[in-house]
Amino acid sequence: MSSKYDEDVCDNPIFCKISSEFAEYITKLIASKGILCVPKFSIAASISLSKQDVEDHILLPTKDVVDDNDDFKTCSGKACSN
Repeated sequence: MSSKYDEDVCDNPIFCKISSEFAEYITKLIASKGILCVPKFSIAASISLSKQDVEDHILLPTKDVVDDNDDFKTCSGKACSN
């Protein structure tokens, strides 16, 4: 697998919609040092996006210090771990 990602996230329709219509989540994501899971362009182009979808695609760390062994929860409160 190549180390270079072949898509520009700024062209991704899901990322663009979250950035423009759900900007408060981007602010929360940055403040918490979270992760935004963005589907690849070919999938994202056919997805309609609800508030629940946005909350399910934002991973927030469960601890103050983030390292490789941390568990995350979605913005909607669902647990996930690596």
